[in-house]
Amino acid sequence: MKKLIITSIFISTSTLLAQTTMCFKQNHKDMTTIENIKLNGGECKGAYSLNEMKKDGWNVSDIKISQGQNNTNNFVYILKKGEISTNFSNFNSGISQEELENRLLQKLEQKRIEEKKQKEIEIKLTKIQDGKSIYESKCSSCHGQNGEISVYGVSKPMKDLTLDELEYSIRGYKRSEIDNGYGIVMTPYARSINSEDLENIFNYLKSINPSKETK
Repeated sequence: MKKLIITSIFISTSTLLAQTTMCFKQNHKDMTTIENIKLNGGECKGAYSLNEMKKDGWNVSDIKISQGQNNTNNFVYILKKGEISTNFSNFNSGISQEELENRLLQKLEQKRIEEKKQKEIEIKLTKIQDGKSIYESKCSSCHGQNGEISVYGVSKPMKDLTLDELEYSIRGYKRSEIDNGYGIVMTPYARSINSEDLENIFNYLKSINPSKETK
């Protein structure tokens, strides 16, 4: 399949005897088909694709890509027809078309990676917020606002427990295997908390007690 042939080089040079038009496509998902999709605006008029414009003598001098809706992209093409200024020719000399394509593909891949990282951060923040809500409603009255209270001296503060230690304690209370005098209080809470809730609580406590790196 033919690679997407576009450049992400933005230029501000004058042109000589050249026609210029701007065509665009919004919310397009498949990068491999963009060259064959009818483009809107300018001389494309919703009737011509990029490949068809090229066959008619138009060249891509610039493209802007932005994020569209639902994991799509918006494309804006600047197309020129006729003699292009020597400034552009000199700027483009020595760089093969394949290299320009590779540079664009690398930028698109970097964008995808950055979007994935941002999504992971958003998910983590949501989980931490969920952990905060559960902790404040079920734990803070005994264990302190920041998990700093050692309940009557029978355990370490929650903020100092590892995730494994938290899971061990909750599992013990659920099975009535732990009774340090507070089993009757803890068991109902333990049975209302699942493993995801517990991990969210753990991450919340680490987020407000950053000096502890224990996991």
